[in-house]
Amino acid sequence: MSAWDENQMVIEHNKGNSNGDLDYVEAGVLCLKKGALALIKTAPTSLEAGLYQKLIKRRELAAFKTGHRFFDMGTPEQRQVLEYYLEEKSR
Repeated sequence: MSAWDENQMVIEHNKGNSNGDLDYVEAGVLCLKKGALALIKTAPTSLEAGLYQKLIKRRELAAFKTGHRFFDMGTPEQRQVLEYYLEEKSR
């Protein structure tokens, strides 16, 4: 979950937060400058732990809100839901 300011800069990110005080979920596409990866000092690490927090402190992590539905494709059942949606949209 994330919170961001009026300039769409992420001010807090906590993937495990479920207590309702953060308004947005992280889903979709991530675009980084090559230099951002140099901030990761240990491997393996998650982007959330190894990179996002550093970018937030530097005010270099922005977000974009979309009104489109997010489709998780992590399981065969979820992929089937997406395929059905795309099929319906193409008619």
